[in-house]
Amino acid sequence: MRSQNFKLPGLFRSLSVVMFALTILAFGQSEARISGIVKDQTGAVIPGATVTVKNERTGDVRTATSNQDGSFAVTNLKPSSYSVSISSASFAKTDYTNVELVVGQELNLGVELKPVGASETVNIVGGDDVALDSSSA
Repeated sequence: MRSQNFKLPGLFRSLSVVMFALTILAFGQSEARISGIVKDQTGAVIPGATVTVKNERTGDVRTATSNQDGSFAVTNLKPSSYSVSISSASFAKTDYTNVELVVGQELNLGVELKPVGASETVNIVGGDDVALDSSSA
């Protein structure tokens, strides 16, 4: 039987390349992202909106700005609990709290901003005889 000569430097180099590639893949899959499109109540996109993402466990803050299509993306987020705030001039700020991200997750938010000053108030009055005051409507 004949013995084979292995080229250890070549084998070592090949294994190193494979290990490096696997490491890159592992790190790439350990992160998450938040993306979405910012629109107003009519469905029109809002470019230039500021999106702030805060890691509630570490306090790290990341920001992004929506592009001309209203799209935004905050990438390379660690699995954790986040708060997300979206704001733009002439619009009321929208907040999302307790946003839990897991490894490899892509969270897509459909964000609708309301104009500043727009509000809804519902008053519920109990009793037998309820008068409806429409003089200020």
